[in-house]
Amino acid sequence: MIALLLIALNATANTAGHICFKLSSAVDKSKSFIFWQIVGNTAAFIGLLAYTGLMSKMCNMSLLMAFPLTQGLTAIGVQVVASLIIFRERISLLAWTGTVLIAVGIIIMNT
Repeated sequence: MIALLLIALNATANTAGHICFKLSSAVDKSKSFIFWQIVGNTAAFIGLLAYTGLMSKMCNMSLLMAFPLTQGLTAIGVQVVASLIIFRERISLLAWTGTVLIAVGIIIMNT
């Protein structure tokens, strides 16, 4: 159960970090840029702490499983949550195909 919470925290924090970095690139004022950079780096640091917790003896998850799982979920989160929902970007059929392949890979790795 703890492993699932840490995986969700990692994916959420890393996705939030990517969103903040995108927002920082779109601002004109340096104070806003610095703000979004700080928030993004804080979110990424939280994701790193969750990943470290996942790799600790507490969860006993192997790197072979943890790395593809967390990176794949982050990629899906950035694609769906950030690109599609927040920034309303158009996602091509090829990008959706890649997202589905990542999801299938995650499912295969965990069976």
